[in-house]
Amino acid sequence: MAIVQISRITQRKGLATDLPQPLAAAELGWAIDDRKLYIGNGTIAEGAPVIGNTEVLTEFSDILSYATEYTYAGNAAGYAVQTGATTGTPESQSLQSRLDSYAVITDFGATGDGTTDVTADINRALFQIFCREVNPQIRRSIFFPAGTYIITDTLLIPPFCKLYGEGAESTVISFQVQTWTNTIAYASGVLVYDAGTTAYYRSLAKVDIGVAIGDATYWLVESLPAYMARTTDSLQQFGGNIGINSALPPGSVEVSGMRFVTNQAAQNGILIEAADNCVFDSVSVAGPGTTTTLQTATEATSCVVWTAPEATFANMWSGTTVNSLAWSGAPTQMSRSKAALSATAHLIPCTRVCTLAM
Repeated sequence: MAIVQISRITQRKGLATDLPQPLAAAELGWAIDDRKLYIGNGTIAEGAPVIGNTEVLTEFSDILSYATEYTYAGNAAGYAVQTGATTGTPESQSLQSRLDSYAVITDFGATGDGTTDVTADINRALFQIFCREVNPQIRRSIFFPAGTYIITDTLLIPPFCKLYGEGAESTVISFQVQTWTNTIAYASGVLVYDAGTTAYYRSLAKVDIGVAIGDATYWLVESLPAYMARTTDSLQQFGGNIGINSALPPGSVEVSGMRFVTNQAAQNGILIEAADNCVFDSVSVAGPGTTTTLQTATEATSCVVWTAPEATFANMWSGTTVNSLAWSGAPTQMSRSKAALSATAHLIPCTRVCTLAM
């Protein structure tokens, strides 16, 4: 039909449930609660393919809901990949389903900017993907893009967890404690060390400049977390609580292409607790220790610690670097791994695969 000139745009506004279905032809309707805009299609006689309303995309539209399907094309191969039984019946899936086939830690708010504390973001991702349901279909590998991810508490690694980064020199999990001073403000949840009291404190709320470290409204005395990361059961329980509430035991963990580093000499690296079938590949675990400090008899920090006899384990460390932290615990499988700036007395060589390369 010919184009009809409209001298005045008719428009309506109201709650989404109250907008007419359909609106009149070319009539606009604004859903004030959903903040979405619709336009009437018109009638079949006027040439509209269907009677109803069409959403006009705005910043509040769910764009993915309109991308109804995705089909792998493989254009880089130089030809159209056949995904279905025949070329005429390609396999497809929703775009949302395609994007959800793996997870990126930034999906949960964790930024690798080297400044923001992302402990809660990472532990939330681990819980939501590996602990919330027992259905294995919800499990996804979690990708950590290159960056430095600041943590101030222990990462709780549940069973079936798979974490991978872009290399030990590119994806860094950095445990950091700030030295307290009353000349700067602190966000909630920050862990600090006070040289005056030789104690650690965690902020309970946003702390303004000038607030004393002894103010219990803002600061809570807290022990330094013993580990940067540790294995847990399927409810992120550890220690004596493992297995409570029918939780699955720790184990079947894969970590690759990442670096764990702490600036605290009194802190251990990773605790592998009552877990087997764990694989660490191209991982670096480092601390602030030096050859001198690691060779002293009082040195008590360890890079990796096991809590059960070696015979119960089937854990592999491949291409893993132990740097500036002592190696401790029972022997386990080692391959192409090395220890730097570690005291020989603290290293326990492997008896099943190879000795730890120096």
